[in-house]
Order: sequence, then C-alpha cells, then structure tokens
Amino acid sequence: LRCNDDDNQDLYETVNSWLGVPYKYGGTDRNGIDCSAFVGTVYKKVYRKTLHRTANEMLRDVELISKSQLREGDLLFFTNSKGKVSHVGIYLKDGLFAHSSTSAGVCVSRTDDTYWSKHFYKGGRVK
Repeated sequence: LRCNDDDNQDLYETVNSWLGVPYKYGGTDRNGIDCSAFVGTVYKKVYRKTLHRTANEMLRDVELISKSQLREGDLLFFTNSKGKVSHVGIYLKDGLFAHSSTSAGVCVSRTDDTYWSKHFYKGGRVK
C-alpha cells in the first residue's frame, strides 16, 4: 500500500506491517487477529488511543458519520446478516479500508465492493 507525503505515514506503515496476518476470532497478535483487535492495535500504536474490544462496543468510541464524510483514520462499521454491527475496519483513502477479514486475514478492501457496500452501516470518527 503506497502513501503520499500528506498521508499519515505511521498509519500506512503500521497497516502494511500487519498485511497477511491470518484472521482468528478472539485473536490479538500476529499469529491471528480479529477485526476489532486489529483496529484497536493500530489505533493504540498510531493515535495512542484505547478503543473498546468489540466492533459493536467501538460504536461508543465514535461520532457516527456518513460514508461521504470518511477521512483517513475513521472507522467503518459493517453489519452481519442479522443486521447487527459485527465488523470494523479503518478508512485509508480513495475508497480503501484496512481490516481483518475472515477469508483473507488482514487486508485492504474497497468500500464499493458489492459485499462491503451491502453490509456498510456507518462511519465513525473517534472522539
């Protein structure tokens, strides 16, 4: 993942260092990590902020925003088939976000991808 001078270098370097780590439900380290632990780990390192542990609880850490308001470092929340917030990622730029997905592990995906766009709930700016 490439970044420009005006991007947060620390954010991109941190995300790059995690790419390819497998997904593991409840996992919190490089042997396997789930989506909320990934977001929490990156946030602690880059922004020195501690977030709640689960995607649903992280809603308490943010002010909700629309997809059009997303900027680098904002969180993206997604729902499962039952409509419950169950997945979180970190917005990068140009419609890209970093997350730990059950199928690919830590990766970068597009917000306009059919699956993610269908399950998108809200963006969140950490308070």
